Amino acid sequence: MTAALVPVAYAEPSESLKNVFPFTIECDGQLIDIVVIGQVSPKGEVFAPAHVVGSTSVFQSLIIDETVEFTPTGGTTETILFQATKPNLQGNLPADLVTCHLDDTETFPDGVVHVVGTISGVFTPKS
Repeated sequence: MTAALVPVAYAEPSESLKNVFPFTIECDGQLIDIVVIGQVSPKGEVFAPAHVVGSTSVFQSLIIDETVEFTPTGGTTETILFQATKPNLQGNLPADLVTCHLDDTETFPDGVVHVVGTISGVFTPKS
């Protein structure tokens, strides 16, 4: 997730919620609500940390493999396949890496975003 994640490139929520994107991910059988705050930068940096709702924990995505569908209000659905690995990993995966599944739909004033795929990363603080 921005989560993950990619919808920030399309969705344009209201001013009060601009660049705030809620998602539900499933990690090891547990549903976790996360909120990604940020946007895709012009350099394509999409690894914004996701705040775990109701806790002080943060999910830092490291590997993203997802399909994003964006349907603007009154428009045609656009589908994007998105795969990325955080550049500084260089093949060194942390021992506490968790792979989470994402299949979430969110409605924004400008349209609907559906994201499905996997996001691998780490939760902090570590337990």
